[in-house]
Amino acid sequence: MKKFDKIILALGLQNIWQVGLVYPFNILAVFYFISKIKITINNNLDKYIIIYFFTGLISLIIFFLSLFLRFDENITTSIFNSLKSFTVFLFFLVYFGVYNLNIKDFFKVVNFVTILISLCICANYLYLFKFTDFSFYQMRGQIFWAAGWPQRYVIFCLISFFIFWFKFQTSLRFVDLLFSQICLAAILMSGTRSVIFSLILSQIITLFISKENFRNTLALYFVLIFLIFYFKIDVIENFRIKEIIDFNLEVFDSSIGFRVNSLLPDVFESFEYYEYVFGKGHIGVAYLNLDEYKSLESQYLDVFFRTGLSGLFFYTVIIFTGITYTYKILKKNLNFEIKYLLQGSLAWQIAAMFHGITVETVRYPLYSLFYFLFLGIISGYCNRNTIVAKVKKN
Repeated sequence: MKKFDKIILALGLQNIWQVGLVYPFNILAVFYFISKIKITINNNLDKYIIIYFFTGLISLIIFFLSLFLRFDENITTSIFNSLKSFTVFLFFLVYFGVYNLNIKDFFKVVNFVTILISLCICANYLYLFKFTDFSFYQMRGQIFWAAGWPQRYVIFCLISFFIFWFKFQTSLRFVDLLFSQICLAAILMSGTRSVIFSLILSQIITLFISKENFRNTLALYFVLIFLIFYFKIDVIENFRIKEIIDFNLEVFDSSIGFRVNSLLPDVFESFEYYEYVFGKGHIGVAYLNLDEYKSLESQYLDVFFRTGLSGLFFYTVIIFTGITYTYKILKKNLNFEIKYLLQGSLAWQIAAMFHGITVETVRYPLYSLFYFLFLGIISGYCNRNTIVAKVKKN
């Protein structure tokens, strides 16, 4: 991986705003990797990515046709907003611009940026805890220099946690354990229930990935439970678990009640019959003034809203294919140096899949850049493994 590519990738991932801590760098990184694309179709993941592009393009075309047929008075504004969103959608094409990247250097850059930002966030929390009287939940809104914290950036803490967690199990180095726990601390301090639940679910699913992981994971949660009881931490209150336990359909002012009683019904009522299949041409809910919603608060609902069932289907297929390919490469790969990267990547993909149910992920250029670059690297490994297998067979 070229040094210049590493710098561009680091600049693209330093953002903790939707559009970047330093805005132009994220867009620069995306267009840099898109400028390097070489579109080849060698496996099913490549095919699904191409089909995903065409579902998005068809959605855009049908939306434009509907505007002209309806003689929409806001046609110029609608076209502009739709094209702007379609441009962000096209950021996934970085998938085809990874031929100079390798998985080791890729995660070195990702982890360097994530650890640096996570350390700053943890330090900020410690300062707030010592010198202010904010509650645990209030503190997460006081990290003013990190406007994307916690919902937009905590997913990177999740990614680096799993990479360092599995690296520690192969290296047994204290520094790897320390970095994994820094990321875990940031995840817990974020108070973001979806990412915490996703982490736990992923660790349960991948519990038997190795004997070391089984032993270390049990030890980790034993220590966490001990600390909770020793320091008398009110988990129910701090992480708003009572809201989930006491949920019923008559409650409107909770996070879940808002989604179930307001957001979802209004979204479905806004659809024309053909939009269930093709979506609203990439235009977001914020542009439609639909009860002044700013976000759909779910990656899957966002994809469905913008590109319909067709786009949602292939987006979901891409997610499952990425997980499947990572698992297959992990099982076949004998390279000790990247085994922990594949183990960690399998775990964070599963966690991110669950996380996307209640939080938008690839809608934001930051995670989109990371995720599709990663999938492109996995596709490359899959192709090389297939080629090697065919040579040996012959």
